[in-house]
Formats: sequence, structure tokens, C-alpha cells
Amino acid sequence: MYLSRLYQEQLKEQEAGPDRVLLKKFLAKVDETYTELHEVAAYADMLNISAGHLSELVKAQSGKPAIAHIHERLILEAKRLLFHTDYAIKEIAFQLGFEDASYFNRFFKRLTAYTPAYYRSNFREMYH
Repeated sequence: MYLSRLYQEQLKEQEAGPDRVLLKKFLAKVDETYTELHEVAAYADMLNISAGHLSELVKAQSGKPAIAHIHERLILEAKRLLFHTDYAIKEIAFQLGFEDASYFNRFFKRLTAYTPAYYRSNFREMYH
């Protein structure tokens, strides 16, 4: 019982703070504009704070750097498009705001360990 109460108190403290509110605003902005904005500085400008402060705040509140949240959102959408659509990889790269399809390929492989083409063929086969 004691641990349950302690946990609930910590949750209330975490949710109520202004840093928590800023984290939620940041995550909402990432969801809205991840296809156009890929840099922490752009989100910091939207929230009227410095990029360094935003990075520190996000890491303290979520345990992950701000750029990791942006990259995770891009990868999530890339995986969704690769799995559920027949768009060419170049089209997907362009939809996600990448001007260069080869950079998108390197970005995807660095974060998932698979190329987009490999991900599409093998994961579709696995689930269909």
C-alpha cells in the first residue's frame, strides 16, 4: 500500500510541473510537424525557448533526448508507410521531409538496422 501511494504521489508531482507541460507541448508539436521539421532548434523556436534548454528538459522528463523523439516519430511513420502502402521509397522519403532518398535510406538503416526495402519485403511477408 505504501509503495502504491508513493507511486501515485510521484505521478501527481510529475504531471503538475511546468516542465511536464512543456514536454507534452513538445511531443504534440512533433506529432503535428515531424514531416517538415527535423531539428530540435525548430521546435525550441516554436516553444520560445533555447534548443539546449529544450533538450535538457526533454531528457530530464522522458529519459530520452529531444532528437530521439523526433527520430522515433519519423521512423514510426516510415514503417507504417513501408508496411501499408505501395509508395516507392523515394516517395516515402519525400513525404517525410527528406530531400534525398539516399539520406533517408541511411537514416532508416541507422535507426532500425534494416534498409527500407528490406524492412518492407521481410516484414510484410512475416505478417501476411
